[in-house]
Amino acid sequence: MEKLLEKIKTKKAKIGIIGLGYVGLPLALEFVRSGYCVTGIDKNKDHVASLNRGKSYIGDVKDEDIAQFVEKGLFLVTDDAAVISTLDAISICVPTPLTKTKD
Repeated sequence: MEKLLEKIKTKKAKIGIIGLGYVGLPLALEFVRSGYCVTGIDKNKDHVASLNRGKSYIGDVKDEDIAQFVEKGLFLVTDDAAVISTLDAISICVPTPLTKTKD
């Protein structure tokens, strides 16, 4: 636990965000702005490709914000969940089904 806390204090913790929708993508960018290297994980291959090109599909998120962090290697985006084993902390930002029809 002490090692993790030290990584967090020194901004060396590798942060992961699972689900890059209207909650996960802005959260990932806030972690990057705070000085962390962030890996975003999303099952939607089109979203992954878009983000890796520096393009946003979320209205509140500017292309420039994504592009600058991707180009600097501070925001990595993948659809490969195996990367989770390399991360220090993970936030899960996926929809939670509320009814039998997943609404």
